[in-house]
Amino acid sequence: MPRHRVIEEEAAPEINLSPMIDCIFILLIFFIVTTVFVEEVGLDVNKPQAASSVSIEENDTIEFLVTADGEVLYEGEDIGVNGVAPKIKQLMVGEDIPVSIKCEKKGQFGMMAKVYAEAVNAGAENVHYVPK
Repeated sequence: MPRHRVIEEEAAPEINLSPMIDCIFILLIFFIVTTVFVEEVGLDVNKPQAASSVSIEENDTIEFLVTADGEVLYEGEDIGVNGVAPKIKQLMVGEDIPVSIKCEKKGQFGMMAKVYAEAVNAGAENVHYVPK
């Protein structure tokens, strides 16, 4: 007999987890299918309308265009700086209509300021610049 014995080590027993994972998935599917989804009832909120959210249609705005050449146009017609005040007085009979002053990129700021001053002198209270 040899003096050195070779002892065979037994392999540790393995536990097969596949059936347990299958059972967990089946239970999970069962609980998902049988769950009752409850819609939570919320409160109805009456939101007030903002006072400044009144929409201004394009027809309710007086628009002037200051060109790069220094012309003042109203609906494509050259009226000049002196024609701004009479046009505003004519269109603003008994109501306050906003006035928009558009200026081309190469337009002169001094001409825009003159149109603004004419609009204010004509009685327009809501005058603003609009980039074009």
